[in-house]
Amino acid sequence: AVWDKLNSRPQKGRFKNQCEYIVWGSNGAMPPDRGVPVLDGVFRFQNVPTARAHHQTEKPIGLMEKVVEIVPPGGTVLDCFMGSGSTGVACVRTGRRFIGIELNEFYFETAARRIEEETSQETLFCGGGTLITILIFSAATPKRRVK
Repeated sequence: AVWDKLNSRPQKGRFKNQCEYIVWGSNGAMPPDRGVPVLDGVFRFQNVPTARAHHQTEKPIGLMEKVVEIVPPGGTVLDCFMGSGSTGVACVRTGRRFIGIELNEFYFETAARRIEEETSQETLFCGGGTLITILIFSAATPKRRVK
């Protein structure tokens, strides 16, 4: 699948960096009758404005909410490059479990805070119940948070 950023920065004499490819995989078979509809192959979302971004390559949460639809509600999404946690926030909002891995301590803490805040909102307004697991692996000591 492809993310069309719509508003990429033009560079004279070059192609615009207008899209990113979405790489995904599954752990086992993905039967067509698992409750997932036909999904778009191209997603059109604006970049996160620099003034609001928590990470230089942050993905819009709306984009990630669409991308995680490949996993049935209640299923588990693994993000090996968690960054500031947009995929984790999308999982909370859409009722999916989440495992995120981030090597950078600053971004790990940012992701953990964003996901915990979203989980609090989900619990407050919708009853919650989503299992959130965040992992970090670094040269120092691994951390694990379970919500």
